[in-house]
Amino acid sequence: MTAITDIHKRPLPTFVQWLEKHAHGFQSDGFDDFADLARRTQEQSLDHLKPHQASFGRMWMGACIAAVELCNMEAKKHGRPLDEIAANLSRVFATATMFAIASIVERDAPFRSIAKVVTEEFRAAAKVAADTLTDQAGQR
Repeated sequence: MTAITDIHKRPLPTFVQWLEKHAHGFQSDGFDDFADLARRTQEQSLDHLKPHQASFGRMWMGACIAAVELCNMEAKKHGRPLDEIAANLSRVFATATMFAIASIVERDAPFRSIAKVVTEEFRAAAKVAADTLTDQAGQR
């Protein structure tokens, strides 16, 4: 069994490599445009931002590409319903977050305490995003 702290020792595929292996030729409508936007965004300098803001920006860009494409694959290729996708994506990102954090901390890190912070931050960010999307849709 691989220890959590050994995760960083395994080479991970790039997102493109993962898609080539698992998407079987499927790409959602607009993927190329979205990927191009993400690439151009990643090439922009974030030096004008505070370090924690720049870190958020870098992580958001990569995660957003994966999340959008995975949601579209599940909805359009596999026909999964919205409620299932929303629940699974949340679980996937929470699990991925914990395992990613585990790859950079000591084996005896306080994982339950870290999980509490992750949960609280996830809840707050989801509410801010929902408010932003609601405002953009003119629903307020």
